[in-house]
Amino acid sequence: MNEEKRLIVLVGPTAVGKTAVAIQLAEHFKTEIISADSPDL
Repeated sequence: MNEEKRLIVLVGPTAVGKTAVAIQLAEHFKTEIISADSPDL
C-alpha cells in the first residue's frame, strides 16, 4: 500500500498560540510533534 506522507510546518512569532495549534494537529492526525528553535545569534 502506498501511504501518503505529509509534513506540516508551523512557524510564527513568539506567544501567538503555535503550541496549542500543534497539539490539536497532532491529535487530529494521530502523530508526533517535533519541535525546533532558532539559535541565539
